[in-house]
Amino acid sequence: MNSITIADGQRSVGHRWAHGQHTDQQRLHRLLEAGSCSLLRNAGLMDGMRVADVGCGVGLMTLRLAEEVGPSGLVVGLGEDPAQLASGRETARHEGRKNLWFEQASPYNTGLPRSSFGLVYARCLFSRLDRPWDALAELVSLLEPGGALVCEELESAPACPVTLPGRTLDELSLSLPDSWREGTTTVAAQLPQAFSRAGLLHVGTTFAQLGSVLPTNPRGFSTLMPEGLALWQVWGHRAYVM
Repeated sequence: MNSITIADGQRSVGHRWAHGQHTDQQRLHRLLEAGSCSLLRNAGLMDGMRVADVGCGVGLMTLRLAEEVGPSGLVVGLGEDPAQLASGRETARHEGRKNLWFEQASPYNTGLPRSSFGLVYARCLFSRLDRPWDALAELVSLLEPGGALVCEELESAPACPVTLPGRTLDELSLSLPDSWREGTTTVAAQLPQAFSRAGLLHVGTTFAQLGSVLPTNPRGFSTLMPEGLALWQVWGHRAYVM
């Protein structure tokens, strides 16, 4: 896959999500949680599943995933910040969650067993990486046959953002300017093609502008976000072995 360079302004939202204050992460998580869970269930998340949450931050979504898969399932949250991982472990201990654990690991080399997870999830991961497609290859390698990769990114919205469940970027191309094509710094807009090139099937994407739902409190997370921000959701499934 082609390499890209991500400008500082482009990576700022994902970077702030990953490295921001715990209260900021909580605010944003509360806004996105219901939609994220609906997306994950549609992608196949179910009781008893093994799930990897890569770039988990303080583990807010990791904990929700552990709730979704139940005591017979297993969730591992991976991150690179020891303090955030420690926060996740403490919250899990406080809630009595025993079906998950947190590990420090790079998204380029997770150290997890290949072909072992029914679902791999990443929120605001690829837009803050220097080598997003190397990380994508690593995440795809973790999927068991039929498993789903689900990613959410906070990036710029198209000129007329709408939500189009299940549409590929090729179908959306008429509404996207040429600058959003391959080689641009907009990682989210490139993810559907990257998923397909990585061998995933039934690839789909949605995008929706967030300005109308973000908090207006001057101390809220909205003050960190540029105008025209959109939530991009991209998913695909690994083929079954024939």
